[in-house]
Amino acid sequence: MNRIQVLKFGGSALADGNAISRAAGLVSSFGGERPIVVVSALGGVTDLLLKTAAAAVQGDLDAQALRIRHSSVVSQLGLPTDLLQRLWRELYLLLTEINQRRELPPATRDLVLSFGERMSARIFAHTLRQRGMPATPVDAFDLGFETDSTPGLARLLDRVPQQVGRSLGQVPGVPVVTGFLAKDAGGNLTTLGRDGSDLTAAVIARAVGAKCLQYWKDVRGIHTADPRWVPGADSIDQISFGEARELAFGGAQVLQPASLQMASELECDVQVRSFLHPEHGGTQLTQGQEREGPVALACRPRLLGIEYNDERPHKAQAKLSAALVRLGIAGIVVRQVSISGAGAKLWFDDTPEAHAVLDQLPPATNTSMEEASISLVGHGLGTHPELLRRVLEVMGAAEFEVRQAQWGVREHGQTFIVPRECLAQAQVLLHDTVVGNPLLPH
Repeated sequence: MNRIQVLKFGGSALADGNAISRAAGLVSSFGGERPIVVVSALGGVTDLLLKTAAAAVQGDLDAQALRIRHSSVVSQLGLPTDLLQRLWRELYLLLTEINQRRELPPATRDLVLSFGERMSARIFAHTLRQRGMPATPVDAFDLGFETDSTPGLARLLDRVPQQVGRSLGQVPGVPVVTGFLAKDAGGNLTTLGRDGSDLTAAVIARAVGAKCLQYWKDVRGIHTADPRWVPGADSIDQISFGEARELAFGGAQVLQPASLQMASELECDVQVRSFLHPEHGGTQLTQGQEREGPVALACRPRLLGIEYNDERPHKAQAKLSAALVRLGIAGIVVRQVSISGAGAKLWFDDTPEAHAVLDQLPPATNTSMEEASISLVGHGLGTHPELLRRVLEVMGAAEFEVRQAQWGVREHGQTFIVPRECLAQAQVLLHDTVVGNPLLPH
């Protein structure tokens, strides 16, 4: 019987020396006889690497903040001071090259970002060794994580799980694997996108036929809403993969959508647990356990809307099609689309990356930057008319405007576009009046 357990720790679980020591203790307590660990970069380091690389492009070659960040953690843990020396030399050479060329192409950006996970894995492995657990830091691309050549959001090749399974069998002790990283067929380093370490862990669990996959987060599992928006939100004991994927698409940041798809194909326990409250059972993800009525809600607090109006509908739709293609090339996910006789409108996340491509889109009739979305999720609710009626009734009574409703499109959820200014109050209202309450039959 396979006793392998895969434990994934994100940046919040690796914030400082005390946090890393606590995470190592969780490996001892919850990893069983044969644990495999997957780590992200230390908390905040990914953004710090991006900031350092951007400064190098502008002529400021200074990685002191990065060095202090890691050196302080190494010191707190009592690890060898030269533990990361080889990686520092590599990083400084790369930053010098960026400084001289005054540019940061996507492939080089991926290479810069890789140092976060590579340093983290070495720190974590040495911490386990201090606790008497033999451990080996492993770069994921050395295990066979292979992708296409798309910088920033590369796609894993189908043969990866088989390659990874063979390679992990050769690693002595507890493998501590870098999340997020891979290489293409040409040997160039690639990355799996933000929160790509979640996907790394799911692939490894599949590769080794793990008994259990544990995602250790700073929250007590998946909640009925984001507690930062809805103080009354509670953790959910069990949720289906379909519902969890819908929540992720709606904006919940507990797990990456691609990792949920991979995890749903596993024949093992998949858990989201809190490293702050390990005694709490967290959330179990299942194939079934889908309940009636809304289970939870999620939000996207900053949406950018682009509208194309034309008295000739086919002209507006042609502009919409051109915009969708350009956004797709830029890796920007369109969250909602509306088409009518008057024209067409699409919404996507309001981010610096989105603003960078605005001037490459067909000229818009209107651009709105003060909108947000709320998604209500539950089994089969995508086509449930009673949910639509109930939301519009509750929002109307509170005089909250619903600018667009997406109904009948997705299996497990409905999404509503609202003014950003009423997002907080609207979420509390819907959580208290709709989530967890049964709906009338179809």
